Amino acid sequence: MTSAIDPDVLLLSDAPIGSVAGDVLGHARVAQRLVELACAGPVGASRTVGLTGGPGTGRTSLLALAREHLTTRP
Repeated sequence: MTSAIDPDVLLLSDAPIGSVAGDVLGHARVAQRLVELACAGPVGASRTVGLTGGPGTGRTSLLALAREHLTTRP
């Protein structure tokens, strides 16, 4: 038995996104906050951030979004 693919079902790729324009899940807010924390004073203070999660959870996408926020930061 074969079944037709439902055209109303949206399938998301597991490929990392490269910009805020591709952020359909709303992770840009998290990336923006990450950048704010990383750039907060005192400037000379070191910081460590750990991103954890299994395959396909968005770690690479979050870093790409954070990079974009950093490059557009005044």
